[in-house]
Amino acid sequence: MKPTATRIAALMLGVSLVLTGGVMAQQEPEVALRAAMELETINGDLRAAIEQYQKIAQGSDRALAAKALIRMAGCYQKLGDAEAHRIYEQVVREYADQGEMVAEARARLAALQQTATVTPASAMVTRRIGPVDLTGSPSGDGRYLSTTDYRTGDVAVFNVATGQIRALTGVQAFPNESVVNSVMSPSGDEVAYTWADYTKQPSHDLRVIATADGAKPRILFSNDDVEWIRASDWSPDGRQVLVLLTKIDRTNQIAVISVADRSLKVLKTFDWRYPANARFSPDGQSIVYDFAPDEDSLARDIFVLAADGSREVPLVEHPADDSVLGWTPDGQHVLFASDRRGSRDAWLIRIADGKVPHAPELIKSGVGNIQPLGLTRNGSFYYGISASRDDVYLAALDPATGEVREPAKKISRRFEGNNTWPDWSPDGRYLAYASRRDGNSSGAPASSWSLLIHALETGQDRELPLSLTNLYLLQPRWSPDGRSLLTPGVDRKGRKGVYRIDAQSGDITRMFLADTNVTAWSGDGKAVFYQDMDEERATWRIMKRELETGRDTELLPLDGFLRDMATSPDGRLLAFCFTGGRLKVMPTSGGNARTLYFTERRSGACSIAWMPDGSQLLLSHGIRRRTDDTSTTPHSVMWLISLEGGEPQKVGLEMNRLGQRGVSIHPDGRRLAFHALLPQGPRFEVWVMENFLPELEDHSGR
Repeated sequence: MKPTATRIAALMLGVSLVLTGGVMAQQEPEVALRAAMELETINGDLRAAIEQYQKIAQGSDRALAAKALIRMAGCYQKLGDAEAHRIYEQVVREYADQGEMVAEARARLAALQQTATVTPASAMVTRRIGPVDLTGSPSGDGRYLSTTDYRTGDVAVFNVATGQIRALTGVQAFPNESVVNSVMSPSGDEVAYTWADYTKQPSHDLRVIATADGAKPRILFSNDDVEWIRASDWSPDGRQVLVLLTKIDRTNQIAVISVADRSLKVLKTFDWRYPANARFSPDGQSIVYDFAPDEDSLARDIFVLAADGSREVPLVEHPADDSVLGWTPDGQHVLFASDRRGSRDAWLIRIADGKVPHAPELIKSGVGNIQPLGLTRNGSFYYGISASRDDVYLAALDPATGEVREPAKKISRRFEGNNTWPDWSPDGRYLAYASRRDGNSSGAPASSWSLLIHALETGQDRELPLSLTNLYLLQPRWSPDGRSLLTPGVDRKGRKGVYRIDAQSGDITRMFLADTNVTAWSGDGKAVFYQDMDEERATWRIMKRELETGRDTELLPLDGFLRDMATSPDGRLLAFCFTGGRLKVMPTSGGNARTLYFTERRSGACSIAWMPDGSQLLLSHGIRRRTDDTSTTPHSVMWLISLEGGEPQKVGLEMNRLGQRGVSIHPDGRRLAFHALLPQGPRFEVWVMENFLPELEDHSGR
């Protein structure tokens, strides 16, 4: 049949649509980039543009990704956000094949540095100090930062000018002992720090050490009634250390400890809610801190307490979440962070005779969830950025050889950088994992968590919001019937226990109170295994709780601190690993334990999972760096270990902190879910904000 003009036109239209569709498919990322640029340059909506650039940067087109990152950094730069510096560095580091974009990133980095060097005193600048752990504070002159050397766990001093870290005690204590936080004295001659010994209970005490070479530390405070102590500040005269205490009964206190005679003076006692960011005023007469006045909210207000504890006045009362950043050198203003405008911004508020004569003044927008480290005598504000980079990945595994058949992929881009502790459901249809929500930078030993249920068939996530709080106490494990999940946790009032979470409703039920960090179901789901402290012997032990009767049985005294445990598929064996990766296995009915794996270069956390046939265990753990080790190889490993002995098989994955916060094998034995750190960028960075204080007006009336 001879085609008609109409049919020919229709045919041509179809071909045109096919070709156009192909071109549009190819151009879609470029179209998205142009749309994001329009948001930035025409609409002026920098936040929305940043979101779009971030999505484009996650695509497979490296040229477009590099362009998107450059544009995104430019948006942050317009907002005055230090994130711009980090993104430019990321382009230089990760996109060497994109020469033009790398050159642009280098030029902008140089311009940022030049700006920080020559900007007039009247203009605010922010400078990146370096990748330093956020556990310390600056000296009064800003030349040094106290910090933690995580190769050893030692308290250390960071030289801001040279970037060098100098350990003070020379200990090699990590992972069983480590510095938790530290504050440098006003003169810079001493450092007060919280020391943790995880083999003991209570595990924390307060120490002080001179910064001179060869100095020896001394214990300022240690008390069996105090579970947690945080060094918060020094008095201006260097005679006292301001501390925050959490007692065994879960009450909290603000107190001062004399450096000379070690005496403790409690200034104020609170309930289970935690006061944070306490700082002495420059004249030593007042202490500012933030606190959540409402039991049903995490939002905090700011208060000023007399240094002798005699009186207190509210400084910032607002429905928003407000937290202290520090006192200005004149002692008449407090710098604080607030989300009252929708973003987290820095504000300045004046105090005159215990009163607030003026509304707070916006100093800098978009500071984010920064960690305040302290203000120096010249008014420079040092702060830290903690880049959460924990994520859950999926990989295809050959159970016979331990080889990875397909590259690892993230389980989800939702809440990227905040996901840990994956666990497959018994039927393999779902993967549960925990996701952290940081509410503020209070410095309290707590965070907010959610539990997500990922459906393997649809790829969709379902979120169950939780009120559990502590990072190392959240390891969800599916029940044998797949209806609920077991997790150790801490409730809003600070009570440690073992909890059951309904997999459908998210309802939380406390099964029993226990000071534990790891749990495992029995094979029939009628009992729970958990780690507990034997107070009389001051040692850890493995306990078995029968859920119907509530009866507890001690199965095994321990010679270390457990990081994970798991019951074999047939319910007959219990495997458990210690801090550092040492792996043992024992009968669930009790009896002797035998060692399956041990290494001298062990370090940090570990996770374990049974292969479905019960013949092998998957173990992931960290490897301690040698003090002369300058390599960039990820210092973590994952092994397949046979119950019958023999050499462990190394799993072919190379990622940072591979599996150290959870690993799980699908019931088919071929799909692996695990935690790892995102590879790009340092985990912590310290920045300084300078020349941000306005001209201080004379409000004295003279």
